[in-house]
Amino acid sequence: MKNLLVIVCLILLISPTVLSMPTYYENEIPIIPSTKQFSVGVAFLSYEKFTVQTERQYFIYEGRILGKYIPNKSVELGFQIPYLIMSDANDYGALGDIKIFSKFVLYTDLLYFIDTIYFNNSLVINISLASGLKKEDSYRNIGLDKGLYYPISAGYSDIDIGVNSGFVLTYFSFFISAIFVSSSSKIEPPLAFDTKNDYFKLGITSEIFVLTQRNFSLKLFSELLSIIPISDESKYINSNMLGFGIWTKIVDSLIIKAGYYYNVNPKVISEKYIGSALSTSLEYRF
Repeated sequence: MKNLLVIVCLILLISPTVLSMPTYYENEIPIIPSTKQFSVGVAFLSYEKFTVQTERQYFIYEGRILGKYIPNKSVELGFQIPYLIMSDANDYGALGDIKIFSKFVLYTDLLYFIDTIYFNNSLVINISLASGLKKEDSYRNIGLDKGLYYPISAGYSDIDIGVNSGFVLTYFSFFISAIFVSSSSKIEPPLAFDTKNDYFKLGITSEIFVLTQRNFSLKLFSELLSIIPISDESKYINSNMLGFGIWTKIVDSLIIKAGYYYNVNPKVISEKYIGSALSTSLEYRF
C-alpha cells in the first residue's frame, strides 16, 4: 500500500510539458498520467527575429489552440493549431503548420536508491501538416527591409521520431530526449533518403517541486534544447536554447505555465535565426 501511494504521488506531480512549448523549443518528456483524460487549452507565444538585410528586430506572435487525449496510461495523442502574426508589418497573419503529436510508453519502473525513483521511457512520433505558409510566400515588408514567417511556418510536412527517458524523485525530476526530424520541401517528401533538410533535437529538462498540496501544485523548470542541422540547407541552424519558467496546477483541472527561452548561440545574419521566445499557456482537463 505504501508503494502504491508513492507512485500515485509521483504521477500527480508530473504533467506533460509538450502542450505548452513552442514547436521550435519543444522538449519531450516521457511521463503520461495514469488516468484517462481529455484536455483543451490555448497558448500565446512571441518569437524574436531579425530582418534579412539590416538585422532589425521584429517579433512573430502566435496564438495556439491545443488538444490532448489520453485513452490509457500508455498512450497520449494531441494536436496544435497555430495562427501567426508578424509585428511591424502590414499583415493580418496566417495559419501556421498544424501539428499532431503522439507518445507511447515503452518502459516504466519504480526504483529505490536513497530516494524513491520513478523511471519512464517513451517513443515520440509527431507530424507537422503542410498547412502553413511556404518560405517563398512568407516574406513581409518591414520598413525598407523584409521579415518572414519561416521557419516557424514552413508549409511542408515534417515527421519527428525519437525517444525520451527520465526519472522523478520526491522533489526533483530530470528528463532527456533525442528526436530526429525529417523535414520535407518542394522536391522532397517526408522520410525521403535525401536528408539535407533534416535536423536533430537533443533536449534536457529538469523540474523542482516547490509546493504540492491537494488543490494547488507549483513547479519551477529549466530546459536546454540543442538543434543540430544535418546540412546548411536544414530547416534550422545550430541553436542552443536555454529556457526556464514556472508551472502551476489548480484543483487537478487547470494548468498554467509560463517560460522564457534564449538562444545562447551568437546572432548570425540568417533568416533562420531566432533569438528568444516567450511562452504562456492555459490548459483545462476534463
